[in-house]
Amino acid sequence: KSVVPFKTFRKFCQTMKCRECTAEYWLELDPGRGGTISLFELDSEAVVLLAKFYAAALAAAAKDWGMEVLSARNVKTEALVEWLISKSGQKVETSDELEATVFRSAAKSLGFNAADSERIFSYLHLDSSRERVGPAVVFVEDLTWLK
Repeated sequence: KSVVPFKTFRKFCQTMKCRECTAEYWLELDPGRGGTISLFELDSEAVVLLAKFYAAALAAAAKDWGMEVLSARNVKTEALVEWLISKSGQKVETSDELEATVFRSAAKSLGFNAADSERIFSYLHLDSSRERVGPAVVFVEDLTWLK
């Protein structure tokens, strides 16, 4: 589990020009006084939706592969992305990324509605700084951290 300690949080608040509110924000995010915060404290709905997506994809892929879900957890993310592409029913040029339309189709095949599919894609498609021409994509490494 990735967590943020207070000192890192304080530096972030300073960067955001709100250091005077650091303690107040921290106490709101860490009510149990554990000394760290995680993504769950920042956006629990996003974490739950991402967990549901990963669990659904892994369970469906494991079934197709004839594996137990626990064994499928050890499968490389690249294989899961290739499986998602196959579930989308669309032809793609490369198997190391999922364009938004391919991702939405794959998510729909897992039972997610259009709104949730779009939210999941937006949570995963965070790095807009990459030099890229063309449609938005989710790369293999964008999915790897869900493990």
